[in-house]
Amino acid sequence: MMIRVPHEENPLLEHSEIFAARQCPFLCRLNKKKMMYYAFTMRFSLPSNARAINRLRILNIIATKDGLSRAQIARILGLNKVSTGEIVEGLIGDGLVVETGKVTTANGRRPVALSLVKDARSLLAIDIAPKATSFALADLSGTLLRFERSPNTLLAGESPEDALSRLIKGCRRLLDFIKNRQHPVGLAVSLAGSVDDEGCTVSIPSLGWTDVPLAALLKQHLDIDVVLVPRVTAMVAGEKWFSSVFSAPSVYYVNWDDGIDSAWVLDGVTASRGMSVSSLFTSTGTLAETASGMALSQRALSILGGDDLSLRVLLQKLPDIPALDGLMEHACVAMGEALATISCVSGCDTLVLGGALSGLPDSYFDIIQEKYAASSPQERTCVEIVRSPLADKAALMGAVASVLDLFMFRRSLLDQLDRQEK
Repeated sequence: MMIRVPHEENPLLEHSEIFAARQCPFLCRLNKKKMMYYAFTMRFSLPSNARAINRLRILNIIATKDGLSRAQIARILGLNKVSTGEIVEGLIGDGLVVETGKVTTANGRRPVALSLVKDARSLLAIDIAPKATSFALADLSGTLLRFERSPNTLLAGESPEDALSRLIKGCRRLLDFIKNRQHPVGLAVSLAGSVDDEGCTVSIPSLGWTDVPLAALLKQHLDIDVVLVPRVTAMVAGEKWFSSVFSAPSVYYVNWDDGIDSAWVLDGVTASRGMSVSSLFTSTGTLAETASGMALSQRALSILGGDDLSLRVLLQKLPDIPALDGLMEHACVAMGEALATISCVSGCDTLVLGGALSGLPDSYFDIIQEKYAASSPQERTCVEIVRSPLADKAALMGAVASVLDLFMFRRSLLDQLDRQEK
């Protein structure tokens, strides 16, 4: 598909002509990166690549275990002290690691503690949900330094071209806050839509987007490496990076938001985007008809009046309006029944509820658990149902995690290599 961006209406896109998704130069670079990635993983035993892998391992352990000394790092990773020291010096020279003081020991020379310089680099993240777009500027620890959220005015008649211009403007506002104007390491965009195989174009039916070359547009106008991530995939990445909900061998993750989708994670690896949970039949209709955020908002508006209602506001109003209370109870019953079906089909060890509606009050969560137990065979009643600690920020934090993983720490690569060695 080809998209023409009108220059007069979009001054930020003044250098744009026609973007052909299949012929975009960014695709060539993206495909080269993919080929380099696979070649790198196959040849990691070469001395130069082995050193690069060790550098990543050392950087990651410093980031996750603050205050270790060079000797402790070498011992934990099974590396010799000389090469560990050389790599650490390189990380210090790059401004990523700093010496923070002496480590207390029982005897002998006191080693020097090391820490990640969290503000050494920054990154950008965008989450495009059905009703709103969130922007974030974060540091290397994933801490949000700046956060903005705006409604998707496309629903009120905004064109895709204007929406793209708005994304670029939002990113540039965040870039103004970067310390010392340092170039960010990358940008990730989580999307409530489908990304093509090349990772360049995206279709978001709820926003009226079809084959929009979003990565190419952002790359060209921001000069930042860009990765597009389906929203539920981003949520899983965020949970893996910033929470511990995937500690069990088999975890089924359900995103309960404006829409409902899922992912199945086995031994920390996303094995599948999951079944079509929104179309599961419950005693009150399909899960989407009864429990999706879109359906609940529409029914709530028929009670309260008005043009729009965010899920956050809906949850806030629940205790005060009996009609909304009954609406949410029906949704929780349907979700409990659906989770019972998912549990039986997948055989998972843990069920995780994420998304905006996972932050519902405890009394409603109790209804889900009770209905799950009543609808499950005896052997599945022991399966734990937990709520995401990231709640409605899971997708945005997943975009942050995607940048940290792909453009800085490469933990997915290290995990893959560890599995190969086993």
